[in-house]
Amino acid sequence: MIPTVHDIAKAADVSLATVDRVLNNRPGVRKVTYDKVQQAIKEIGYVRDISAANLARRKVYRFAFLLPDSQGPFVSNIRDSLATVETAQITDRTRIIVHSILINDPHATTRIMDRFAPEDIDIKLKRLYPKL
Repeated sequence: MIPTVHDIAKAADVSLATVDRVLNNRPGVRKVTYDKVQQAIKEIGYVRDISAANLARRKVYRFAFLLPDSQGPFVSNIRDSLATVETAQITDRTRIIVHSILINDPHATTRIMDRFAPEDIDIKLKRLYPKL
């Protein structure tokens, strides 16, 4: 039988809420309690099912790739790999968006990035590189 969060709570003699706080690194758990939950996780062999957790939270990871509008083998290999990964990741609640950009037009790249709403992708390159 696969261990569950209920098994962790029972083994550590804590509430489900405490187990949830530990698993999600939320505040409000004393160090001794945190250690007790971690020990229970180790002892019963609990392995977190990230897909199930994401499904329960309705979380979908969205990634946008801006690739040069080029037909060269390097970019083509990246596009092919992303298409393969996208197909495989559907069950893992991951979505991949690929946009072609003009190589020597940073303003066009910025316009594409500005069209993304916050809910479209999880991290915007522009947040990392504000001068783009």
